[in-house]
Amino acid sequence: GLVDTLNRGGYKLFQTFERYYNNHVEHRGEFTGEFANESDAQHIYDLLYANFIPYTDHLPSMSEIHDRIRNKEIFVNRDKLSGKVNGLFSLNFEKHRCFFTLWINTSGDINESLSLYFNAFNYMYEKGYEKAYLWVREDNKFSKPIHLIHGFIFDGLKDYTFTKK
Repeated sequence: GLVDTLNRGGYKLFQTFERYYNNHVEHRGEFTGEFANESDAQHIYDLLYANFIPYTDHLPSMSEIHDRIRNKEIFVNRDKLSGKVNGLFSLNFEKHRCFFTLWINTSGDINESLSLYFNAFNYMYEKGYEKAYLWVREDNKFSKPIHLIHGFIFDGLKDYTFTKK
């Protein structure tokens, strides 16, 4: 296959992503999330670049973060003591579908993480969207099962990243 051919050509598989879709996202209740504000932008940027891989994960620039904040496409969880963002969910709305672009929670509290996830469904519902798409790392043992349990289906499309040996 492709991986073997590139391996023989001097390349090594670095990361594989899979695309998932859900054509009927279920309403899970009222949106109770807190939208990020402009003063959160630098901390969001730092959080993303400290926890994702800039080479393979599509990470937004600072100006894209500001645009998403203004468009109410990022909602957050905060540390109860410091008030700093410790989790976020980022969406991108296009015509009749929504892309789940980033989901992270560093608090270690599964309920906070799931709250972000379910609020994505609720926010989509409030905005009149039913179709969601996302890319997830093939080896992501946390979020991949959650997406599958909640109606997402792998559509067969994969995105491979290779490095030169």
